[in-house]
Amino acid sequence: MKLNPIFTNHIIFQAEKPIRFYGEGSGTVTVTLNGATKTEAFSGDSWLIELPPMAYGGPYTAEIELNGEKTLLSDVFVGEVLLLAGQSNIELTLGGTNYPVDKYESNSMLRCFALERFNKNGSITPADGWFACDKDDRLGSWSAIGYHLGQLLTKKRGIAVGLIFCYQGASVIESWMPAELAAQEKFYLPKEEKYDSPFVHTEHNENGALYNAVFRQTIPYSVGNVIWYQGCSNTGPSEYKIYTDLLCTLIDRWRQDLMDEVLPFTVVQIADWDQRDDAAWKGIQQAQLKITEVRGNVKTVISADLCEVDDIHPPTKHLLARRIYKTIFE
Repeated sequence: MKLNPIFTNHIIFQAEKPIRFYGEGSGTVTVTLNGATKTEAFSGDSWLIELPPMAYGGPYTAEIELNGEKTLLSDVFVGEVLLLAGQSNIELTLGGTNYPVDKYESNSMLRCFALERFNKNGSITPADGWFACDKDDRLGSWSAIGYHLGQLLTKKRGIAVGLIFCYQGASVIESWMPAELAAQEKFYLPKEEKYDSPFVHTEHNENGALYNAVFRQTIPYSVGNVIWYQGCSNTGPSEYKIYTDLLCTLIDRWRQDLMDEVLPFTVVQIADWDQRDDAAWKGIQQAQLKITEVRGNVKTVISADLCEVDDIHPPTKHLLARRIYKTIFE
């Protein structure tokens, strides 16, 4: 029997939602955390134990016993867990922005877990476990939005924050959902009606590719909010006409997979870009607004008035992170 790789020292669990431990193999499992203990026997290829929701707090030690073999996880907190998902603007690193290096701050209460990348080339990987915010250790490789948002959250609310990095530059939305859902007839468009760029004609943009290779690593970890920043790679001539429905499909499936029917989603609207002032670009922006009308517990963050228009990857991310914070937590 073994634990899923997400269970390491320094882990952050989501407060006020079920706390799930899971892994592979069969046998008897006992999990103990913060006074809660549960034992179950499993006979299949995988196992899952769910502890009741807990309040913000820590540090704790978690004890997991798999067929008599004990594993201890130290420096465990119950805090706020944010799943950062989408394409290059949520992936854009702190070092890739205009934020001064001399302003980087370490923060032991802010941690990330980087899911295995599709091409396995990330500078922070699952082998690093839950990775604390340290200005002298690869902080420039963090998602800039994640870093700024996490710093605000820990300082303003005094809680531990865990960021799960779940993104891929130039990814299309269809890649982030099961292939059979993306292949539904209602989503069919001829090639000439889709966004045409060498950046999207890649293996990771096949239907279901990133869902299987990246997102599935999170299932069924409890998170407090999904921050979805994607859309540039779906700005073909007609893609905006189906984007709201695609996003609804993704939200419904991710909520199902993460066992949270009302899981909050925060959709960051793509910014204006002076090279794309066409109906398709504007249509994606409108589709990202419309999602709040057709799915509950979804909020859209406007980015255009905060971002540079001369770059598809606007480098000023700390102002956008502040707006995301206000949208979710104020």
